Amino acid sequence: MPEDDQVPRHFVTRNAQGVEVLAHNEEGWCAAIDPLHMRCSIYDERPSICRRFSMGGPYCRDVRATYRDQRLRGIPLTLY
Repeated sequence: MPEDDQVPRHFVTRNAQGVEVLAHNEEGWCAAIDPLHMRCSIYDERPSICRRFSMGGPYCRDVRATYRDQRLRGIPLTLY
């Protein structure tokens, strides 16, 4: 979105339709996630779509549970 011009450019890519989106790593996680602490590394500059994400909501809890399960099974979260 035009108001998202604060997002650091190295976290932005273009999708197949040519629309600018947040980059993802090979595992599909947002490239701005700090894997050691499982939190946003650009929180103050995060885009509007992330600002609308409800922390602690059902989707948030599901994503965190998936992450926890993967870590318990020894699947690392790495950024590229």
